[in-house]
Amino acid sequence: MKEKTSNQKRHFSSLLVHAAFPLLVFAFVLGLPQQGEARLGESFSQCVKRYGEPIGTIEIPGLITNGVRFHRGEFSITCGFESNRCGTIVVMHLSPSDPKQQPLSRDDIDLFLNDNFGHTSWRYTLLSSRENKWKTYDLEVPRLYVASYSHVLKMLTMSIEQG
Repeated sequence: MKEKTSNQKRHFSSLLVHAAFPLLVFAFVLGLPQQGEARLGESFSQCVKRYGEPIGTIEIPGLITNGVRFHRGEFSITCGFESNRCGTIVVMHLSPSDPKQQPLSRDDIDLFLNDNFGHTSWRYTLLSSRENKWKTYDLEVPRLYVASYSHVLKMLTMSIEQG
């Protein structure tokens, strides 16, 4: 009799695990950070959906016009807008708890490149020992995209090539 009760408990435990597994997966997926749809060329509202409410504005002549700053996790993200479309994104590793800017890791750079322009892969070009540069062309929406990382400034810049 004791063996039968033990087998029933094991069977019940097994059923419980199988029934709970989809709920655990669902809870895990809900707990993941939600990605918006903002990409280079997307609207201000899509950037807000992805990065959250802006924390300020910024103008950097020759680099960013109509810049809006966001903060997400350990990153400061500035989007430059023209005609309500994001034409430039600048990313820095800057934590609110530590005012000293950190360099971006290659994994972080790859994540932002893939996250902000996912239709095709980036082609890497080494311009100098101080700067890395990538280019790609979107066949879906014919445009040239460029990105560069400055080790000196510790800054990743991604933009739609004009012209």
